[in-house]
Amino acid sequence: MIYIFCGEDIVSSRRYLIKFKQNYQETASFGESDFSFARLNELVNNQSLFSDKSLIVFENLKKPLEQILKSKKTPNLDFVFWFDKKIEGVKTNSLLKVIEFKITNYLSVFKVADAFGAKRGDLAMRFLEKIWEKTEPEIVIGTLTRQIRLILLCKEGSLEKLPISPFIKEKIKEQADRWDIKELKKAAEVLLNLDFTFKSRKMEPKLGLSLFLNTFSV
Repeated sequence: MIYIFCGEDIVSSRRYLIKFKQNYQETASFGESDFSFARLNELVNNQSLFSDKSLIVFENLKKPLEQILKSKKTPNLDFVFWFDKKIEGVKTNSLLKVIEFKITNYLSVFKVADAFGAKRGDLAMRFLEKIWEKTEPEIVIGTLTRQIRLILLCKEGSLEKLPISPFIKEKIKEQADRWDIKELKKAAEVLLNLDFTFKSRKMEPKLGLSLFLNTFSV
């Protein structure tokens, strides 16, 4: 399989790449300065290195992709091309997948949090589905935790002290009417436990977050 990770949101794309590499027993990386076809062919042909499902990552290479792809000769070897900008004109197929990381993904995460705060679980789930492939679970958890904290502060009468826009404050005040403090503290506790569960790989993150939204934002 061949993957292209690209786009302006390089923070998310780097995090995604780091997590993606954990799926492989063996990995190797090339940058523009240390790439050579001789070294690439040596890695591809070295069966001791690529005895199991393996990955080679190419970062910001200026070489033609077609030339490099000719080196991919075995099905147990995947390629990832990482770029810090959007790549145009790539034709995807069953063996080539492009994931673009846009800055607007962060805005979409806040839409999940807003829908959660408004107790619109159906809407929160739709937004979560749209952003899932390109957004790390940690970002979703962090944004939901922030939303809970803001609503709690509002319930406790401390929201006005925060240096946030009047527009956000008004939204939080509307959402606060839908929650009680005990429920908010329980949601925060569950989120903390989910974060630990995901990191220890005891639950699939998408399932865990879906259950969380369906439990608390209804």
